[in-house]
Amino acid sequence: MKSAMLLAIAFYRRWISPLKGFSCAYRVYTGHASCSRLGFRAIRRYGALRGMAVLRARLTRCADAHREHRQMHLHLHSQAGFCDGCDIPCDGIDCVNCSGVGDCGSWGGSKKKSTDGDKGQST
Repeated sequence: MKSAMLLAIAFYRRWISPLKGFSCAYRVYTGHASCSRLGFRAIRRYGALRGMAVLRARLTRCADAHREHRQMHLHLHSQAGFCDGCDIPCDGIDCVNCSGVGDCGSWGGSKKKSTDGDKGQST
């Protein structure tokens, strides 16, 4: 049973993992060994049952790391965009200083410029 599990992990590491195109989330977060590498070592060292228990615990931590990364990634992309107003206090005076200031940045997009001859003021 131990050799069959080691063979299955070796098959996964050689043929399936490169096709996925990404690395173990736990390894990316911590810099430690990947789950398949740890599983291979644990099963080789402790045997099939105890090695699978070690691997199961690691896969749980890896899934948690993946969820945290996904939430962080989704959260960052949901914040991209532009501000609606001027961030400079105008003190009741005509807000001439705010022309084109409302741009808070974006993730790759740019705000369109108006074409009504207003010296490139953002719309």
